[in-house]
Amino acid sequence: MLGLMMENGPFRWLPGTYAPVVNPWSWNRLAHVVYVDQPIGTGYSTGPITSNDQDDVARDFAQFWRRFIDTFGLFGSRVYFSGESYAGMYVPYIAGHMLDLRDAGELDYFDVRGALLYDALITNTRVQSEVPAVRFMERTAVLHPFNESFTAHIAAESERCGFTEYLDKYLTYPPTLRPQPDYVPSPLNDEGCLSLQLRIATAARRLNPCWSAYDVSTTCPPKWSIMGSFDTSRYLPEGVEAYFNRQKVKEALNVQMDEPWVECAQLAGRSVFAGKTGRDRSAPSAVYALPSLLDRMGNVMLAHGSLDFVLVHEGTLLAIQNMTWRQNRGFQTAPTEPLHVPTYKQAAMFSTTPDGMSVVSEGMTLSEAVVSGTGQFGVAHEERGLTYVGVDLSGHMGPMAAPAAAMRMVEVLLGRTKNLQSEDPFVIERMEKA
Repeated sequence: MLGLMMENGPFRWLPGTYAPVVNPWSWNRLAHVVYVDQPIGTGYSTGPITSNDQDDVARDFAQFWRRFIDTFGLFGSRVYFSGESYAGMYVPYIAGHMLDLRDAGELDYFDVRGALLYDALITNTRVQSEVPAVRFMERTAVLHPFNESFTAHIAAESERCGFTEYLDKYLTYPPTLRPQPDYVPSPLNDEGCLSLQLRIATAARRLNPCWSAYDVSTTCPPKWSIMGSFDTSRYLPEGVEAYFNRQKVKEALNVQMDEPWVECAQLAGRSVFAGKTGRDRSAPSAVYALPSLLDRMGNVMLAHGSLDFVLVHEGTLLAIQNMTWRQNRGFQTAPTEPLHVPTYKQAAMFSTTPDGMSVVSEGMTLSEAVVSGTGQFGVAHEERGLTYVGVDLSGHMGPMAAPAAAMRMVEVLLGRTKNLQSEDPFVIERMEKA
């Protein structure tokens, strides 16, 4: 629902705005898009929670998908997955299970061709959050003007916990072999090392009460969201109700009326996994599920925003450098190639003055005009079927912060554009001209 409403759907209802607007970067301009609330207990989905791990989740999803294809007669459709955050666990397991079913003869249902994951959890959170936390603060120091004593303190803590040495030793190209897939230094009962990211976040909020780990460039006043969501922005103007909690919306969608909708089950104090702990019992996807997916299919993208402190991009690179796929470990060279985003203008909305300046056509407002960001948006690197994309000026929700860059990634995923360094026009612009 967050993706549909705020990122890549036919319209976008962005934080701080009272109404939705048409989204020129909607992914359905390139392919059919199906948004799924899953696993059971997420969003509007209903039923007893029975999944203990990702294998259970994958089986449930495959059953749904088979019935979906039967219902709408979509046999033989090529399937591409996309997801964000914890989907770094869901997608590799679901896609892998579908490939098993495809190989068992169900090609008409499960013709999986690729996957795009944004700011995805693929290894344990210590690697993706705690280990690179101080390095992240150093890189974004202009947004975090801590005093010298606190800066020195967290640097010393990173050294004491072994995090700095870990980064220097294992974030190398080609990779250095680690003792085990999820090895992290420091004892598990060391509260100082376990809470380093939290202590940094607490200090950041003292400087900037509206600071958000989802996008560390967030400043006051925070923008309210029609979803009633996110970190420091969990409030709505007086008289405004979260969209998916509105009675008329629920009636129109024919969903349960008696349970409040939340954008994240965990925020409501409930789990989508069974058992006393309510925890996912699966191994991180980088241990087996994701490498297996790369071995069998390739065409997997891991995109990560440079301003995301929920999961830090150096942590994603650490995970990649300790994965083995297609008979080799990690990337052999560092990601340095540019992520290029071409300029796109909706022709009907613009005209050109004699001096070459583009202006909004008569009758169009600035909010209706669409000009993408253009030029280099970050870095993009591919080896052996895995593409890593580092997106500049983007937080945890990449397609919301950089929708044009996300559109370009989908083009490459679908095979419509050759690579992320291409300077070819957007596919939608080529279609318009044709």
